[in-house]
Amino acid sequence: LTSSGLAKAKRMATASSCPGSVSMMILRVIGCPMFSRDSDKGDKGSPDSPLAIRSTTAIVRDMSRAFYIHAGAHRTGTSSLQMCLHDNRDVLENAGLDLAFPGRDGIPSGKLALRLPRPRHGKPMMDEFRTKARTQIKALTRDPAHNMILSEENIPGPMKHFYQARFFPGAAKRCRVLRHAMGDGHVDTLLFVVRDYAGLFVSSWRKRAEDNPMGDFKDSVPAYTSMDQGWPELVKTLQAELQPKHFILVEHSSRKSRVELLKMLSPQVESLSLTEPTGNLNVSATDAALVALQKRFHAGETPGRAEWQSVIAEHADDKRDLGVARFESKDHSTLNARYAADLYRLKDMPGIQFIV
Repeated sequence: LTSSGLAKAKRMATASSCPGSVSMMILRVIGCPMFSRDSDKGDKGSPDSPLAIRSTTAIVRDMSRAFYIHAGAHRTGTSSLQMCLHDNRDVLENAGLDLAFPGRDGIPSGKLALRLPRPRHGKPMMDEFRTKARTQIKALTRDPAHNMILSEENIPGPMKHFYQARFFPGAAKRCRVLRHAMGDGHVDTLLFVVRDYAGLFVSSWRKRAEDNPMGDFKDSVPAYTSMDQGWPELVKTLQAELQPKHFILVEHSSRKSRVELLKMLSPQVESLSLTEPTGNLNVSATDAALVALQKRFHAGETPGRAEWQSVIAEHADDKRDLGVARFESKDHSTLNARYAADLYRLKDMPGIQFIV
């Protein structure tokens, strides 16, 4: 997103933002009462009115186990938030929270191994996915009375479909399986971070190039610039399938700290004293490292994880820009314009707290 585009988005946001906020711009679109943590106010009308029915539903949901879900997105600092959960595990568990997050990026206590369906998986396999997902949730439950923080950037799906001009095509069925795995629980808060499309696509290509043979970046550009959908469509899917009581959407460039994000995610965290994780996690390889790795892949080698990580470490200090993954200016402008337009659409979606 260009500085002028973001400025325009922020000017538009300011007209609707909550008064009195300086460090945080929250765009709350007032919808049904179950999207607010504030107490319901006013006459609810007859017992059969839509407002009364929604309020009753909210009361029932509040009595069940609450899940606070951080669903990514990819390449927005998810690993560091999960490390923050690890570093503060004792404090969070003492506050009556169960924690579920993966350990794929070397996070010591990450045990979540959530396997969700891909677009190719049909209905006959859904029962198996539901059973395995529920088993995962139960395995990480210390006490069924505890609420749970669950962080997993793969909830919407993998990034591999970007090369087919498809933006998380399996998100709906994946969310349905996750929702089933929660049993009688409900999603109290869903936290999701979005970033500009150009940055997302470059970062995802670079990450995949670390352990896969890739063609030239320019060969993927037509798919990136003709993507079938974007953030607004994905957010609608997450909202419809997971039915969060609160949906907090954060724009990546706001650069909120991991502790700030956790405090947004759960009211049980707001008063806790937490520490930020140190160091960088899941950082993309340098251009020099990617060039060296791609030479090996295209020579027919298949380096294992430890081997390609060693190559990345060997070239970590070589910061030369070799033009490995870069959009031409016209394509960059196209993607920035789409992102700016989609920010406006997200701002106008009901039931969303949008932080930019």
